[in-house]
Amino acid sequence: MVTHLVTAEVPLQDSPAAMQQAIEATLVQQGTPLRWAVTAVDVDRQTALVEAIVTQGEVRAGVASPPVWA
Repeated sequence: MVTHLVTAEVPLQDSPAAMQQAIEATLVQQGTPLRWAVTAVDVDRQTALVEAIVTQGEVRAGVASPPVWA
């Protein structure tokens, strides 16, 4: 599994729920989103700049497994 920092411009939507769906649909084209944030909004162009961490590839047994907390 590899992680990448990606940026995307997403057109502004009419509601927060529609905005979230548009962002996630855009990000899934580049991998599986782990987390994302809107970092800027261009009111004139009606777009939002989104920065995200996405993963690509398979998780292999014993590699990149999450830590176990006691």
